[in-house]
Amino acid sequence: MQFGVTVPNYRRLASPENLVMVARRSEELGLDSVWVTDHVVVPEAHREMFGTTVFDPLSVMAFLAAHTQRVKLGTAVLVIPYRNPIVVAKELATIDNLSGGRVVFGTGAGWAREEFEALGVAYAERGPMTDEYLRVILELWTSEKPHFEGNYVNFDAVHAGPRPAQQPHPPLLIGGYGKRAIRRAVAIGQGWFPDGMSLADLDQGIRFMRQTASEVGRDPGSLSVALRTGMYLTSVGGAAPGKTPAPWDQSAQPVTQAERLPFRGSVAQVVDDVREAERIGIDHLIFEPPVQRGDERFDMIEAFAQDVMPAFRRAGVQVRVGG
Repeated sequence: MQFGVTVPNYRRLASPENLVMVARRSEELGLDSVWVTDHVVVPEAHREMFGTTVFDPLSVMAFLAAHTQRVKLGTAVLVIPYRNPIVVAKELATIDNLSGGRVVFGTGAGWAREEFEALGVAYAERGPMTDEYLRVILELWTSEKPHFEGNYVNFDAVHAGPRPAQQPHPPLLIGGYGKRAIRRAVAIGQGWFPDGMSLADLDQGIRFMRQTASEVGRDPGSLSVALRTGMYLTSVGGAAPGKTPAPWDQSAQPVTQAERLPFRGSVAQVVDDVREAERIGIDHLIFEPPVQRGDERFDMIEAFAQDVMPAFRRAGVQVRVGG
C-alpha cells in the first residue's frame, strides 16, 4: 500500500506558500505522492464544491518538482478532452524529465458539462476523444518516429522530444466510476483510478477489472488500483462530518458507526478502513483532507502520517516510502 495526499491547488487555501508547505511536509513525513486537481474554469453551479480559484495542475506539478526530491507528482485527474493531446504529451514529458521521473498520469473523460461548453469542447464526444487523445500521447512518448491518423488528431514526420524519463512512459491511471472507464484502464492503462466510491462498490469494480483483463488476455496482476477519497480524523477535528462524502463539508451532523463514511473517524477506524482497502486490492490511497481551514487540513496530514501509517506498520503491513 502506498499513500498520497492532494495539494491545495484549489479553493481558499490555494497559494504558492501552502502548495510548497504541503508538498515538502508530505515528503518529510514519508508519504509516497502528492496530487493536483484539474478544473480550467469552475461553473457557478459547482462553486460551492471547488471555489473560484484553481491553479493550473501541470504548472503546479512543475513548480512542486523544484521544491521536492522524492515524492511522486500525480494528476487526480487531468481531464483529457480539455487540452490538445500533443501539448499535454510535451508538458508531462518535460515535467517527468525535470523531476527525475516522478510523474503519475491520472486522467479521465470529465463530467462537468458547463465546463466543456465554456471550453468549446463537445461533451457528448468526451469518451471517444479521451480514447484517441490517450493513444496520441502514448504514441508521442514511445515512438522514435511518431505517426497518428485519427478522427481528431493527425500527424506524421514530427519530432516530439523529450520523451519521458520513465520508460516506456509514466504510469497511466484511468479515472472514472463505471464499466467503460474500467475497460479503458484494461485496454490502455496501468491501473484504475476511482474517486470517492464506497469500499463495497470498489470491491465489485476491482473484480470486474480483473475479469475483464483475463477475458482479453491481460494479466490482472499487472493492473493497479489507486483511490482518491476524503479523509477525516476525529482526533484532530472532533466529530466526523455526516452524510455527504465531500471532505470540505464540515456542516453535516455526526453519524453513527453504521452510517460512517470510510476513512472518516478515529485512528482505529481509519486503520481498519485502510486494511480493508488493501484486502480488496487497492494499491495506492490518495487522501483529500478537509479544506475549509488551513490548520485543520495540515494537522490531518500530520496525524495521518504519524498515527495511521505507524499503526499499519505495527499491524504488519509494509508502508513503502518512495517510488
